[in-house]
Amino acid sequence: MKERLHLDQSSYIRHLLYEAIKEDKIKHAIDEYKLGKISFGKASEIAGLSLWEFIDEAHRRNVQLNFSLQDAENEIKRIKGSRIDEFMPGCKP
Repeated sequence: MKERLHLDQSSYIRHLLYEAIKEDKIKHAIDEYKLGKISFGKASEIAGLSLWEFIDEAHRRNVQLNFSLQDAENEIKRIKGSRIDEFMPGCKP
């Protein structure tokens, strides 16, 4: 894998740690959401994903979605107040 990514050993270890932390955040957010401890919007925030990315992730993990209209409205407001390059790296605002 290290060779496929063209990384030296320390960069590869950082990459693995980053991916493990990212996965742990997503798993924690989904677990808390499934238990009803947090809202869908809060879960997406904890996971470090947009609402739409979190919907995709929940779908991949066969998690039933129960988000409110308020969650969707909050995400739309957040997107409107953001720059496009935050959602689409490489795009210029």
